[in-house]
Amino acid sequence: MAMHYHTLEQMIEMIDDTYRPAIRSLTGDIQDNAVVMPGSTSNHQAWVGGYLDHVVEAMNVGVALYSLFYSTGRLAHLEPQERFSLSDVLLVVYLHDLEKAFRIELDNNGQPRLDSEGKYVVRADMKSKADREAFKYAMIAKAGIVLTDQQAHALYFVEGVRDADYSPSKRTMLPLDTLCHMCDLTSARLFYDFPKSGGDTWSPIGRHFEKFGNQ
Repeated sequence: MAMHYHTLEQMIEMIDDTYRPAIRSLTGDIQDNAVVMPGSTSNHQAWVGGYLDHVVEAMNVGVALYSLFYSTGRLAHLEPQERFSLSDVLLVVYLHDLEKAFRIELDNNGQPRLDSEGKYVVRADMKSKADREAFKYAMIAKAGIVLTDQQAHALYFVEGVRDADYSPSKRTMLPLDTLCHMCDLTSARLFYDFPKSGGDTWSPIGRHFEKFGNQ
């Protein structure tokens, strides 16, 4: 039985009051870019508007997985300092690729710029991973979003354990990190070509939304 597929607005409503106003404001600030940006340059949701599709997909995966794991009762038996809420998951997943809303240059028509080989043109200040990370955290700070240590840890590890951070003697990724990573990985590597533009078996919303407020 398929689980309900939520719009971005519905999932923002699931985020705690502490963060919801800032997320709403941030959503409005980035929407003109977000509705045209690809989810990646080639590997997943690499179409116009794919950035938004990836975020909504990953957040929906978060709702589904949290519901599944919550139903087992196990989440309540994590160590107290490692327990987390659905709001924590949705907040981290919403923010995890925030810089991608601005990663590609736009042409005079406000569309992603392509080079002579038909590849997306990445902004000069977004070439390196470090540059992209700095851009993302600057956007988060500008929006007035102050993450807890647990949320910040999950945002850092949302793409998995980096070689420099691996340790054979301790758990580098914590529970919240892991679930958020599962959300990103599921969308980017399992459902890399979803949602479909029509007839999707899970998402009746379809591909590419004109505005966040019109989902």
